[in-house]
Amino acid sequence: MKSIKCYETKVKYIVKNAKGEEREDTNQYYSSDYGFRIEFGDEKVKIYKNDNIYVKDSLDDSEYVLDEGMDMLHSLAFMNKILSYPLKSNSIKEGQEEWGDEIYIQVDTELFLENEHFDTARIFINKKTKTPKSPKEEKIDSSIYKCSICKNILKENNYITADKGKTLICKNCFNKLL
Repeated sequence: MKSIKCYETKVKYIVKNAKGEEREDTNQYYSSDYGFRIEFGDEKVKIYKNDNIYVKDSLDDSEYVLDEGMDMLHSLAFMNKILSYPLKSNSIKEGQEEWGDEIYIQVDTELFLENEHFDTARIFINKKTKTPKSPKEEKIDSSIYKCSICKNILKENNYITADKGKTLICKNCFNKLL
């Protein structure tokens, strides 16, 4: 995977916090000759190359250049970044149910960033083509949610929600509150 010359994939960014959940669907392209390109629908295109981000914004018909450090979130999905972090124990799983006949590999990795809210990443790789693959829409694994009190990863059906789903508390912590 680290020596791949080019790929194209859909990337779904899901950011969850106490205020709710934000989703952003993008198309990501990589070429070892031209760098990374992220398309945000018809609204915006970002090209990451030579430590810069070249942005074309169709909404206000503008183009500008940013320092690469100005956009930490979107670059997290680049394969070279994901593969540079250490893998979590038991983090590689093989599956098939998501895409019918295609066999994929799911890889979970820990992110060592200076931001406590970006601590894990999950990537799906088509086993045959060795390229990134988008997960099936709306198949969300509750294990990516964390308890608001103890910060442990929540297991399916083992948590309570409050504040209209903004606060998640594991049953263990909830029982301690009683």
